[in-house]
Amino acid sequence: MSTNTTTSLSGQYQRHFSKQLLEHAINTLVLNQFGKSADLPKNLGSKTIKFFRPVTASSANVQTLVEGTPISTFTSMSYDEVDVDLAQIGEAMKFTDILGWTALLNVLKDGIVLMGEDCALKADDITLAAIQGGSPTKRYSGGAADFNALVALSAANGKFTASDALDAMTNLQINKAPRIQGEYIGIVTPQIARDLMRDPDGLLASQYSSIKQLFKGEIGSLYGVRFVQTTNDWAEANTNDTEGTRVTSAKAIYSSIFTGREGYGVVKLSGSSPMKPQVLISDKADKSDPLNQTLIAGWKAFYQAKLLNPAWVVVNRSKSQYV
Repeated sequence: MSTNTTTSLSGQYQRHFSKQLLEHAINTLVLNQFGKSADLPKNLGSKTIKFFRPVTASSANVQTLVEGTPISTFTSMSYDEVDVDLAQIGEAMKFTDILGWTALLNVLKDGIVLMGEDCALKADDITLAAIQGGSPTKRYSGGAADFNALVALSAANGKFTASDALDAMTNLQINKAPRIQGEYIGIVTPQIARDLMRDPDGLLASQYSSIKQLFKGEIGSLYGVRFVQTTNDWAEANTNDTEGTRVTSAKAIYSSIFTGREGYGVVKLSGSSPMKPQVLISDKADKSDPLNQTLIAGWKAFYQAKLLNPAWVVVNRSKSQYV
């Protein structure tokens, strides 16, 4: 007599599906917390935000006065202007009614979470491209004079060092860039953060005073620069890519962004602003779907970013010893 087994009765078994989703990769996005944010009020008849900046003070405006003689030459007041033209962005997913009724997983909820991450990454991409394509102050590690000279260096000689942080900070000081909470900000990739942490002059964020509020992604401070790590990097191959266009080939050259206050501007994405990302769900029957067989979920936002003062943002290109 044969023995009944799980193999002989395999038709009685089915896979067990866990509703607990596995962890997935999520970007660390930090740029917008350091940008000058502004709203676009309703019904202004404009899709452009205009930033104004007074011109820099000059001692040449000061005159020697003659006793008893009224001053006759007057200093003109003017402003530098920077326009930011907003653009609408968005994304949508469509689900059938049968899928919504029968699916094991909450596909609508998970889809909205995924699109939310897409939205945050797209906004960071726009800000990153605005900085890189806006002619910021440029520096190169290893004493290189330009991009090609950096390419010619070895990884060891062209890596990011504490001296690069000091030089970037000095550059911002010379350009009179205002500080953010008393310090400048350095935004680096994990590869550059790795090299910085290997530097004996590096300071880990855990060594700060407990009363110091850390920025998102902050890893430490050095020479008056607070370093913040991002996973949404700007990396180039051994050819100097078009400004504002990201490379898709193998990474070799990494950009680190150093900024003071109001070096770049972004659209405010919080509060009650209509420009902030909004999730919209269309689940009613209409002429295009009379039997209500589909549901559409999506988001939209009205966003843009721009380099406001190229002298107050330093982009340092370097190699890395990370293998």
